[in-house]
Amino acid sequence: MKHDKQVTLAITGASGAPYALTLLKSLVNADYQVYVLISSAAKVVFATEENVKIPGLSSIHLENMLKLSQMGATIMPAAPGFYHNPKTIDDLVDFVVARILDHLGIEQSLVARWGYQSSKHSED
Repeated sequence: MKHDKQVTLAITGASGAPYALTLLKSLVNADYQVYVLISSAAKVVFATEENVKIPGLSSIHLENMLKLSQMGATIMPAAPGFYHNPKTIDDLVDFVVARILDHLGIEQSLVARWGYQSSKHSED
């Protein structure tokens, strides 16, 4: 059976496993089928930062990411902003995940969209 809401999530070896885990949880909670591509360096990051052991994937995924980028796919590195006055690491993680969900057009309440009042942090 084909799932009508699908996202492919590619995870590289840069530090930031919490971004990937929070995004993955948000996508699953929004009833998306998620295909995960993960580099060997990212497996090391997950083991180091989250104590999560991930089985072996290949460099073909990175080559495919390059091809997809050349065809117009969006590759979004985890680059948190600071205009929302983050107070915790979770605030930084929520910012990046919220930007990805906004880009995908998926409703989120983690961080207000640019120029909008925050629903989560407005009481801070």
